[in-house]
Amino acid sequence: MRDSQPPRSAGNRFLQPWPVREMLCSLAVGAVLFGGVVLSPPVAAALLAHDARTLGPGFVAALEQFRLAACLVGLFALVAAWSPRWAELRLPIRRGTVCVVVAVPLLLAVLAEGLFRVRGLREWGSAFRTPLGLADMHHTGEQSPRPGVYLTRVLNDFRPGDKGRTVTFTIQAFGVRGRGPRHPGPAQGARVICVGGSTTFGYMVTDGEEWPAVLERLLQSVGPVEVVNAGRPGATTWRDYQYLRDRLLPLQPDVVIFYEGFNDMWRGVRRHAAPQEDYGRADVGVPAVESPFRVGPEQTWPLRWSFLTARLGKALEWRFEPSTALPEPKPEALFHPAIVGLYEDNLSAMVRLTRQKGAVPVVTTFAGCDAAGRGAEETRRCLRYVREEVPPLDGTLARRAMDLYRERTRAVAEKEGAYLVDLARLVPHDPRLFADTVHFTPEGERRLAQALATGLLQDPEVSRRLRAPRPH
Repeated sequence: MRDSQPPRSAGNRFLQPWPVREMLCSLAVGAVLFGGVVLSPPVAAALLAHDARTLGPGFVAALEQFRLAACLVGLFALVAAWSPRWAELRLPIRRGTVCVVVAVPLLLAVLAEGLFRVRGLREWGSAFRTPLGLADMHHTGEQSPRPGVYLTRVLNDFRPGDKGRTVTFTIQAFGVRGRGPRHPGPAQGARVICVGGSTTFGYMVTDGEEWPAVLERLLQSVGPVEVVNAGRPGATTWRDYQYLRDRLLPLQPDVVIFYEGFNDMWRGVRRHAAPQEDYGRADVGVPAVESPFRVGPEQTWPLRWSFLTARLGKALEWRFEPSTALPEPKPEALFHPAIVGLYEDNLSAMVRLTRQKGAVPVVTTFAGCDAAGRGAEETRRCLRYVREEVPPLDGTLARRAMDLYRERTRAVAEKEGAYLVDLARLVPHDPRLFADTVHFTPEGERRLAQALATGLLQDPEVSRRLRAPRPH
C-alpha cells in the first residue's frame, strides 16, 4: 500500500501555479479600489496636485476617464472570475513569481519616496510637508497675497546648467512681503510704499534681498524710514490702481514709488489676441471695496501624503491641461495707441490719486538687460524671458515694446509733474545683475536700491518728507 502524501504546507502555495480565478479576483479588487478610492477627486487631489489643493479641469476630466475605465475592468474581471470556465485553469507562472513582480516596483517606489523626502529636508527643511507655491499665495478676492511662508525654486537664464535655488517669500498679516507696515496707523517715521509687479515683489530672491527691503536699510541714514513692499507678481496698473486706492493709501504713506510698465506691456500685447477681462481703464467703473487689515489666516505648509505622486502629478499636468496659447496678432497691431494709452491713463490716475491723499508720487522706469549693441546670441539670451512670456514678440519687437513703455512712463512723469527716477538708464544692463530679462539677482536688487536711494535723496520734496514726515 502506497504511503499517503503529506499535506502541502502553506509555504508551498508560492511555488504553485497561479489559478486564473484567483488572478481575476485580485484584478477586480485592485481595479475597483484604484478607480473608486485612489482616483476619487479628494484623494487624487491630495496625491497628485503639486500645490496640494486642486487639479486643473483637464486633469480632472482625464482622471474621470481613467476612473471609469478602472471600474469597468474591475467589473469585467469580477464577472469573469465566477465563470466555470476558469474554475480549474491555472496560469503557467507561480504565485511567488507574481509576488516578486509586484513587490519589486513597490520597494522601488518606497525607496524613491524616501529619497524625495530626504531631498525635501535638505532643500526646505521638511520631510513631511511641501512648501506653498505661488498658486497658493494669491487671494481670490482682491488679489492680495495670503499671509504665510512660501518657498519656490528659481532659475537663472544666464547660467547654463543652472539647477536653481530655493527662495523664501514671507507674506505678513497685511498681505505684503517682508516686514510690511508695523501697524495700520501712522508710522513712527516716514512711510514709503513701493507699488509694482514681480520685479518689485522680488520674485527671484529670498526674503531681505528684494530691493524695497534693501532700500529701507539704505534710507535709515536719514531717519526711521519704513518701506512697504506692495509688489504683487503679475500686477498691472489696472490692478494696482484699486490696490493703491483701497488698501495702500489708507496707510497714510509719505512717499509712493511706482515701478510699473512691464506687465502692462505684456497684457497690452495679449489684448490684441483675446479679450482681457482684468485689464482696462482703471479709474472708470471700478468700485471701491472695504478690506479688513488682515486678509486671512496664515497659510501652513500642506502635509504631503507622497512626494513621489506629487512629482508624477506635476509631470502629468503638462500632458492633460489644455494649452492657453493665444493666436498671434500682427506686429503692426501690437502697439496700438489706444492700448498704450491705457497704461498712460492708469499711471497718471495713480499719480494724481497719490498726490490728492497728501503723499509724494515717485515714478520710475523699469530696468532690464535689453540694451542694444550686443551680438545676436547674447541678445537672444537676454530677451529670452520676454520672448517666452509674450510669444508674438521677437528680439526686435521685444526691445521696441520695452523702450516704448519706458518712454510713456517718462511722458507721464513730465505731464503730471511727478519726480522721475530713470532706473532704466541708471541700472547697468549687465546680465550678471539679472536672473532673466527684467528680474534681478541679489546683486541686481542691491544696485537698483542704491540707484533709487540716491535718486530719492536728490529731490528736495522727497528728501524733506523722508527726514520730516507729515504730521498724522
